[in-house]
Formats: sequence, structure tokens, C-alpha cells
Amino acid sequence: MLHCIVVGYSTWDKVKTLLSQLTALQGLVHQTHYVDNLGDEMVKQEVSSLAQCNYYTWGNVGYGPAINSVLKELTLDSNDQYLIMNDDALFRDNCIETLMDTYLGLKQSNEKIGIISPTFVASRPHEDSSRYFKLTGLKAKNHTRMSFGPAACWLLDYSYLEKVGGFFPPFFMYGEDLELLNRGRMKGFSHFLVHDAIVLHDFKYPPDSKKLRLMKERNVISAHFLNTNPNGKSPHLFAFSGLIVSFIRGHFSRLWYILLGYLQFVRRYPELRKSKVSHQSKVKFRYVSTI
Repeated sequence: MLHCIVVGYSTWDKVKTLLSQLTALQGLVHQTHYVDNLGDEMVKQEVSSLAQCNYYTWGNVGYGPAINSVLKELTLDSNDQYLIMNDDALFRDNCIETLMDTYLGLKQSNEKIGIISPTFVASRPHEDSSRYFKLTGLKAKNHTRMSFGPAACWLLDYSYLEKVGGFFPPFFMYGEDLELLNRGRMKGFSHFLVHDAIVLHDFKYPPDSKKLRLMKERNVISAHFLNTNPNGKSPHLFAFSGLIVSFIRGHFSRLWYILLGYLQFVRRYPELRKSKVSHQSKVKFRYVSTI
């Protein structure tokens, strides 16, 4: 079964478009789980009335912790897959079917298959992964390896959750995707970008977004600290290179947020050093193997 876990911050007018896409899936046995971080009463009424959709709310717990909370409610089965996403992600035709077909094809190889990501056509240019294969000429292939893809929509399976675990709980939002990707790569998993599976990530920072931007830069730098390895960047090098690139490109506002984020990282260093030892321990889920 495919479990579609959606974390939402939107009103019903926006949510219903995505849920209608999920409920219309053909040829896939699936169950939708909607986490309402906004706590909208209309969303609760409408989602609860849908036959194939479970409604959850724990207040605004953030993205990664919300996904973890739903996974804790389930018994993770070795035959199941998990599509995790924001409610501001909308699918182009046959996107989920293409992701599943690619996943099943890759599982025939001897590789440890990690996270499968669609191609994002985004409102933020730096997140638009469709530019990646256009620039590198990889469109001839259906998929290619990726080092990073935003967690706005990911497909992963039982084996990844069992061996790698869920999202790092202290990350409310931002940086949790990079941390989970890096942790999987350190355990030998390969992640893939699927070119023909297209998702529009209709994201925009809210008007008062200074705290969110600062949180993002701090958590991304912290994620490099938590998963420092011989093939990865140190958090100090990552922050320094980000400052240089932002200065060269004239992105002075981002330069300022990186600098503040790095200073916050340094201030949190003793706390992070303690959690670096324990963060590899998996968030406790219930597992059952039916193979």
C-alpha cells in the first residue's frame, strides 16, 4: 500500500485541489493521511468526511515532527511505500505513477534505494530542480542520482525508515530534508531525481519571514555538523562558501541571514554536540515484515 502523508498549513480552498488529486489515483492501493498544522475547522470537517483520508492535528508541530507523528500512528509494513509532502505541492499528470514505476524498477538493482524525488517546478528558482537536468543534458534518462531535493514531495519505503529513521526531531522546519538525505547517504543509500514526474511547489515566504529565513540558514549549517563525513562539507566550510557565493552574486540579504545563522549555530554548538551522539538513534516506529 502507498501511504500519502500530507502536512498542511492551508485553508480548504487550497487543500481540496491536492486531496482530489490523491483520491483520484487509479491502479494504486493507497491511504491518505492529512496533518493539519493550521488547525482550520473547515479543513477538519471536509477531510474527516473523506473515505480514504485520516485527519490528524497536534497544533503547529512543524514539518518533520508531523511526518514522524503520523508514522508513529502506523505499523510500518515491508510491503508499503510512503509519499510524504506539503499541501502546497500539486502534481502534473501521472506524477505519482511515474515515481512508483521508477521506484519499482530501481528496486530490481542491487543498490540500496533511498529517497525518490520528483522534479520540482517551483516558485523559488533555486529550488527548481527542472533546471538541473536541462543544464546537464540528463533529460534523455528517466532518472539520475541527486545530492539534494526538497522534502516538499518524497517517496521512500520501509527499509529506509527502518535503517535510517525519521526526521531529526529538533528541526521544526528547514534543514530536516538535507539532514535525512545526508544520514541515508552515510548508511549507503542512493537518492534519485525522476525527470518525468513533475510537481509544482507553490511556495512563497510569508511577508514577515525573517525568523523563517534565519531558521533555514541555521538548520542547514547544523545539518552539515550532524552528518559531517569525509565526503561532505564541514558546517564551517559550508557557511563560509555560502557567504562568498552570496557576496559575489550580490545576494546581500542572504549573506546577512547566513552570517546570523552561523552565529546561532555556534551558540547552539554545545547542545548540538550532545545531540550528534544520539541523533542517529531512530525515531521509534512499529515495524512488521510481511515478505
